[in-house]
Amino acid sequence: MASSYRKFIVQSVVEESESAKSFMLVPSDGGKLNPFLPGQHLPLRLQIPGHARPVIRCYTLSDCFHERHYRLTIKKESSPPNRPEIPPGQSSSYFHETLRVGDCIEARAPSGNFYLDLQQSHPIALLAGGIGVTPMISMIHGFWVSGRSREVHFIFALRHGG
Repeated sequence: MASSYRKFIVQSVVEESESAKSFMLVPSDGGKLNPFLPGQHLPLRLQIPGHARPVIRCYTLSDCFHERHYRLTIKKESSPPNRPEIPPGQSSSYFHETLRVGDCIEARAPSGNFYLDLQQSHPIALLAGGIGVTPMISMIHGFWVSGRSREVHFIFALRHGG
């Protein structure tokens, strides 16, 4: 049932930059992953310590579909430098500061209407900034794996040029 939550184990964590990490998730039941289209997201129900109720978040899957794991790349949202009274992002802080390899989280089947249709043949234009690149990475990888031939234009901007 696509609307129910399923348990996933954090298989590995990769530090992508000083503010972004990728989390590889595998089904705790050893079953198959639900397929997804490049650009779709994974709805999560997080049991964050100190919160009476689960925190619901969606994070874009940052890789194309394959049968081994889901990959989420998450930027830690800190308090704005000029507004330290604003708390950091609760779910991104949970991923970066609390979640470890072997821990369990809950997710629904991938979903979302923002995805690359790999069956089309028209040119592709992808625009992204910062961590907003995650769906584009999934799209480019999905396109490459598909073996199809299309013209692709990719424009990516970073605040600090790094």
